Amino acid sequence: MKAYFSSTGFRLFLCCVFCLLAMGCGSKEKVVAVSGTVTMNGEPLLDCGVLFQRTGGGISASGVTDAQGKFTLKTIEDNRRNGVPPGEYSVYLGWTDPEASLEKTATPTPPYQVPAQAANGSIKFTVPASGSDQANFAL
Repeated sequence: MKAYFSSTGFRLFLCCVFCLLAMGCGSKEKVVAVSGTVTMNGEPLLDCGVLFQRTGGGISASGVTDAQGKFTLKTIEDNRRNGVPPGEYSVYLGWTDPEASLEKTATPTPPYQVPAQAANGSIKFTVPASGSDQANFAL
C-alpha cells in the first residue's frame, strides 16, 4: 500500500493549504483611521503619494491625494486595511503617476517637486490611539 504522505499530490495539497492559511493570516495589530490633506504654497496637491513608515519598523501605510489634497491611509503589508497602527511615523511625500503601469516605459515629468524634507522622511507624525483626521502637511 502506498503511503499518501510520500506522494507528490499530497505534498502539493499541503503546500496549497499552507499558502492559503498564510494569506489569511495578517497582523492582528489594531489600526486606527488616519486622514488629512497635503498642500503646497496654500494649494492642494493632486496625486501626491503619502507614505507613513513606522519608526523602528512594522506596518507601513500609504494613500494618494485627490483634487482637494485629501488622503486616507491604508496599510501596505496587512491586506490593505483602512488605517494604521498608533505610533510614531516618518512621512514621505511625493508626486505619483496616476497612469503608471508595468508596461509604461517613459516616466512623465512631475507637475510639481516637493521640498527635500517632504521626500526624505524628515517629517514626523504621531498617530494617536484614537486615530486622526488632522494629518495635514503644508509644504
